[in-house]
Amino acid sequence: MASLIEGLPDAVTLQCLARLPLSFLPALHLVCKSWRSTLRSPDLFHLRKSLGTAEPWLCVCTKASAKIWQAYDPIRNKWTLLPPLPSTIPDLADFGSVGCDGKLYVLGGMSEKEKGPAATAEGWAFDPVTREWSAIANMITPRAYFACMVYEGRIVVGGGYDVNRKPVFSAEVFDPEKGEWRPFASLKWWLYPVARGVVHEGRMRVFHVWEAQSQVYDPLTDSWECEECTWAGGRMAVVNQELYVLLRVVRNYSEHGSSFAHRVHPLYTWPEWVDRKLFGVIGMGSELYLVGGTMRTPSGAAAGDNETLNDVDICTIKCGTENLKWRKGASMPLSGANVQGCTVLEL
Repeated sequence: MASLIEGLPDAVTLQCLARLPLSFLPALHLVCKSWRSTLRSPDLFHLRKSLGTAEPWLCVCTKASAKIWQAYDPIRNKWTLLPPLPSTIPDLADFGSVGCDGKLYVLGGMSEKEKGPAATAEGWAFDPVTREWSAIANMITPRAYFACMVYEGRIVVGGGYDVNRKPVFSAEVFDPEKGEWRPFASLKWWLYPVARGVVHEGRMRVFHVWEAQSQVYDPLTDSWECEECTWAGGRMAVVNQELYVLLRVVRNYSEHGSSFAHRVHPLYTWPEWVDRKLFGVIGMGSELYLVGGTMRTPSGAAAGDNETLNDVDICTIKCGTENLKWRKGASMPLSGANVQGCTVLEL
């Protein structure tokens, strides 16, 4: 069998390929079949991780753009449109989404148009190397509007609403290597379902709808413990291993409409907005990203008017910094109204 590059051992060639920017890979697929096979190998992904050359991409899906995900490359400040999600469910919403093991996963959700069952168990994985979506095994329990996290290299989902629009407190875990779901420790019952989750300091924490209540997973006992959480209503992101929470605390249109908070303590006012909502927030490395959404217009405009934002606002956070600085990233090519999915994909 011929080597990938004449005169070079394949192991050396793989080391070279692992150091190339992610944007080069689609063109390199065209070289020959052996190159295409190598570029699609899990070995390349694991090597990029071990070398520290894996690149994070921000993946966003909005209600307005339906099943078309937009991927942002922070190194090149450029957006790319992904192929449409092949799900047959119309107006899929309230799904879970995470980046895991070099792929983007979209799980569960519900149709906002059709009556009947309100949740699906289907799941999809997008491979950024092949630029293809593929169906994965269905979840054990159909669910929508649920917590979805990556924990120790596997995907954990829990809570949400079932096909009868009733709260569900089961949890399950997906192993990307085996391609299968198995039951996980069930959540404690509560009046309202779990809808969001975050992994911080190696611990999973999930949050209930409309409640200052959370549950934390204890791996030693393989169980969830309830904890009060006064900042449960904010949007959350982990930056530099610290958990940041964004809370809307101002309603006076003569002032800025929202505040940026870290564990509930206000640090910084968001740049130039009044009542920004339905946006996405995510941490990548040492930076916090606020993506899309809508902005209520200042007083004097027509009542109920909202402006759609395609903006990407980026804040670099350094330890001990109080005077934080914001900058603009490239605007999203499609509408940023009502962000449904916002996650980081590393490859």
